Amino acid sequence: MNLQNLRDELTMRAATADDRPADLLPGVRTKIRRTRRRRLIAAATAAAAAVAISVAVLPGALSTSTPEPTDRTQHLQNDLPIPGAFPGNTLLRSASGEPGRTHLEFDWAATTKGVAFAPICRIATKDQVWVRINGYTVLAGSCPPPGTTYPLSIAGETGVWADAPAPLGQPAKVTMDLVAPPSGPPAPDDPAQQIGLGIYAERGGPFPAVVPAQPGDYVKNELIIRRKVGPQTLLAATIGDRGQAQVTTTFTSTGGPVALRLLSTTNGYKFGAPYRIQLRLSDGTVISRRPLGGYQAGPDPSATLTPAVPKGQPVTVTATLVYGTNGPTTEPRGTIGVGVYTTD
Repeated sequence: MNLQNLRDELTMRAATADDRPADLLPGVRTKIRRTRRRRLIAAATAAAAAVAISVAVLPGALSTSTPEPTDRTQHLQNDLPIPGAFPGNTLLRSASGEPGRTHLEFDWAATTKGVAFAPICRIATKDQVWVRINGYTVLAGSCPPPGTTYPLSIAGETGVWADAPAPLGQPAKVTMDLVAPPSGPPAPDDPAQQIGLGIYAERGGPFPAVVPAQPGDYVKNELIIRRKVGPQTLLAATIGDRGQAQVTTTFTSTGGPVALRLLSTTNGYKFGAPYRIQLRLSDGTVISRRPLGGYQAGPDPSATLTPAVPKGQPVTVTATLVYGTNGPTTEPRGTIGVGVYTTD
């Protein structure tokens, strides 16, 4: 290689060396951008993991509401399951008490008179369930065995809608207690016990059905004494005011037997139905009966008798509220009435 050739070779290599930085710069920049993206992704992932960990461990970070049950037909309150529906029944309101307590109360505004109540007890008990609306008994009896629940219809055979100021759409106080039979002292709290209550709307309406007042029926404050009960026809009737302990009515003797049918909401306010009604006729006859209760006079006659009064003469019937064997009494919240019927 002569001198000129050597110069040319050195010049070419120098030019090639000057060009390399320009050729490598885009690749370097690309690598830098990729490295930055990887670092950003890693940082974001780490941040997300940190947030997830903080939500899992920080007090109050999670909602304290009851989680949605996997069985959507079941409501879980205070760890006590309450069915959300039965065949023909849909849940209107439910509540459960604190573990260990034998008393439960809550507000509820009824939207229908066709309702059923389902009491729930966590453990078996000899005590009885006592459910009231505004102090009026709508359910009294044994609690179903643990793990079983069934609704009991009440609307058709209770005076709660007429007598216990529980108008539709207005808040009413619902209470549930465990009580010791037969007189009903409150059961002591039990750490193993827990009670709950479901209120259900009946698809078919009240059962037994509430029959509206008919022409000729004796009606007062939504309480009814029917004009006709089977073949029997009403001769006379009276319904007192709330808290009135004695009522009187007069009928004309037919010369034959008559049936006396009682109406009373008084036992709705006491556990064990301690109230009785004493019936006194003007001929001196005195009898005492325990009324069935409800919004209408009892379907079964409380007494059938023949007054010792000639046909066509007036007979006075006086009905007086008595408490057990303690004699006449008053129930400020209750109402009494009596209907006199022919027996033909």
